[in-house]
Amino acid sequence: MLKLTLPDGKVLQLPDKSTGMQAAASIGQRLAKDALAIEFEGEVRDLMRPIERDGKIKILTFKDQGGKDTLRHSTAHVFAHAVKKIYSNAKPTIGPPVEEGFYYDFDDLKITPEDFPKIEMAMQEIVNANHPFERHDWTLADVKKYEGDNPYKMEMAKEYADKKMKLTAYRDGDFIDLCEGPHVPSTGYVKAFKLTKIAAAYWRADSKNKQLIRIY
Repeated sequence: MLKLTLPDGKVLQLPDKSTGMQAAASIGQRLAKDALAIEFEGEVRDLMRPIERDGKIKILTFKDQGGKDTLRHSTAHVFAHAVKKIYSNAKPTIGPPVEEGFYYDFDDLKITPEDFPKIEMAMQEIVNANHPFERHDWTLADVKKYEGDNPYKMEMAKEYADKKMKLTAYRDGDFIDLCEGPHVPSTGYVKAFKLTKIAAAYWRADSKNKQLIRIY
């Protein structure tokens, strides 16, 4: 049995390899409905990821920064999926959560704010499909197979591999992306979004690198 210690000191006892969602449901259905992620031993993790050992756990909702960041990061993933559906040659780089939502940097993408409505429509279709976010452990060979035409993803993957860090990817529907996560359980959790502006950004904030397009 897993023994999971809550912030108030209460200990949950659950079957081995239970998920964060199962932990939330054991506390209450309202919490399970509001949950977006968990914090396990200081690490923000997917709700649907099995918990492999005893430890301290906190269920994260939108009231928590970790919950906000997880939802915003998942919204960025939905955005990248939508862009790739419309502009298949676009190369996603990074899409982190920020205070006002998220941004995503792309190469080989030329759009204007007039294109936002059709991208938002594609995003809504992905949300309505309620695709589960599936976490996959990858090797460098997997990155080459799925992201071999994206030099930015390959660069990041090689750096991770050199540091002996785990490579992970997330799939929703027919879109898969090298990504650390965490993510909400499915695309249907994304309830509201609005693309607002376009800016320029250098890859890794270095003016010696190629200039990319950044969408907020």
